[in-house]
Amino acid sequence: KTWTPIGKTNALAYRGTFDGQSHRIKNLVIDSTEDNQGLFGFIGGGAVGAERIKNLTIDKSCSIKGGSNVGAIAAVAFADNANNCKVEYCANEAAVTGKENVGGIVGVLNNISKTVAINYCYNVGTITAENSSAGLVGALAVTGWKQVYFSCCYSVGAMTGSGTQY
Repeated sequence: KTWTPIGKTNALAYRGTFDGQSHRIKNLVIDSTEDNQGLFGFIGGGAVGAERIKNLTIDKSCSIKGGSNVGAIAAVAFADNANNCKVEYCANEAAVTGKENVGGIVGVLNNISKTVAINYCYNVGTITAENSSAGLVGALAVTGWKQVYFSCCYSVGAMTGSGTQY
């Protein structure tokens, strides 16, 4: 049986803080053709405080495959009108594969009006996509004046695909 992401839909997004306490996720296999695949599906949109995923590594023994919006940590991270959203001190070593919007950490960053940040994260896993992919974040869904931050991050994983890679 394949993994069902935590916060599978926008309506059921993970809201709160998840502290991995520097643990490694090992042997996680996601082999799906569905969109929005990752350890977390959607994170953000909570009623209290900033949503945060931190201190977590997806080990090289893992494999993440999905349709659109695929990331090792989260498929979609979003900030709504009330709250910020952060992914911090996270790493990906696994291969991540999808159709489009594929990233080593997050598939899509989407901020409606608040701050979305990726801090102290890295990717060394291979990223494979048909279109729109990148080492850290596959796509930014930002309109108008918004705040999106990347701080002290890097990606050295190989990227392959037939469309646009960043």
